[in-house]
Amino acid sequence: RDRLERESRPDTVLRAERYFQALTGGRYRRLWAPLGQRDLRVEEHTGAVRSLAELSGGTREQLLLALRLALIENFRRRGAPLPFLIDDVLVNFDQNRVASALDTLIEFSREGTQTLLLTCHRHLADDVRHRGLPVQTLPEREPRAERLAG
Repeated sequence: RDRLERESRPDTVLRAERYFQALTGGRYRRLWAPLGQRDLRVEEHTGAVRSLAELSGGTREQLLLALRLALIENFRRRGAPLPFLIDDVLVNFDQNRVASALDTLIEFSREGTQTLLLTCHRHLADDVRHRGLPVQTLPEREPRAERLAG
């Protein structure tokens, strides 16, 4: 059973595993779904195995981002490239997670996926700008009361 779970993982899970490793700085090295269960397991670099419920909120968000990246990569590899639009997905990440996520997203976009990161947090825009990427700032909206009065 262990060998089957290890060797017969879907391509999307294998790709997500690679992204998850990058997003977590190598802390997690393996990702799989136990046979007959609708759950994922992750293996830490120490060999400890965790269920999704045992992961921190930030680590679960990293895993969800890794799964989305893997799905979009699969579409791209099949000749159906999709743009990747992300809205404040990094807002709950600590500084180390933000750095890993930005590095991963930059590499992902260099592989051929148009990637747009939306945020209302200036520090995230500054992090992107410091990596030499273009940042477009949209004009601020008028407060709702002023728009209605005018």
